[in-house]
Amino acid sequence: MPDYEPLPVSTAPLQPLEQPQQTLEQPLRAPAEEHRLRTILHQVPACMASLAGPEYMVTVTNELFRQLFGERQLIGLPLREALPELVGQPFFDLLDEACRTGEPCYGYEAGAYASATPTPAWTGPSISTSAANPCATP
Repeated sequence: MPDYEPLPVSTAPLQPLEQPQQTLEQPLRAPAEEHRLRTILHQVPACMASLAGPEYMVTVTNELFRQLFGERQLIGLPLREALPELVGQPFFDLLDEACRTGEPCYGYEAGAYASATPTPAWTGPSISTSAANPCATP
C-alpha cells in the first residue's frame, strides 16, 4: 500500500508560484509540506526521482521509477551505484550541467538503456531500450 494519499483535482486556474524567503529560523520543510510534495511526486505520470548532493544520492523515487528499474535498493545510494546502467548515458551530464549552472537542463529523445536488475552499462539480457526526455533541475 503506498504511503501517500491522492490529492483532490482542482479546476481553478493555475497561479504563478511566489518564492518564499527562507530564513535561518524556518525549517527547510514542514512535515505537512514534505508529505504533500511526496504525494505529488508519487502521482506524477512520469519516471521521477529526487537526488541529493554531489554524488546524486537517491532520496525519493516514484512508482514509475521503481517499475522501470525494478525492486532493487535505490534509496540512500549514489545514483551511479544504484543504477550502473546509466553510466555513459546522457543523464549524468545533464545532472552535472544543472548543478554547475543552477539552471534546469533537458534532453530530448535521448537513447535510454534501463534494466530492472543491476547490470553494468548497456549489457545483459534485461536491458530495455527506449527514448527518454530527461530533465535535471538543481
